[in-house]
Amino acid sequence: MVIKMKTLIAGAALLVATSVNAETAQLPIECASVEQYSEIVERAGEIPKFLGESRAQNGSDLYTVVHGNETTGTWTLALYNRTAGVICIVSFGKGYSIYADGDKL
Repeated sequence: MVIKMKTLIAGAALLVATSVNAETAQLPIECASVEQYSEIVERAGEIPKFLGESRAQNGSDLYTVVHGNETTGTWTLALYNRTAGVICIVSFGKGYSIYADGDKL
């Protein structure tokens, strides 16, 4: 099953392309180590649903990752800077849909 997340990908690309701090964007950005992030999503029973690779303007390897729990409906969207070893939660919530190939938003 292919996940269609056009809005998510566009949003993640916008975050990478623009230089905005959390106060200006009013996003719930919280950064942590990979170990701390893993504990958070494991406690929520969330598993990886999407991983997208990109590169920051400074050359850092970036990964957009979405974890989700189909039973509870919770999800977490994070941006992982592999070069720096930091992952930042950009958004989280409850209620999501998985789109099969060809499905429309």
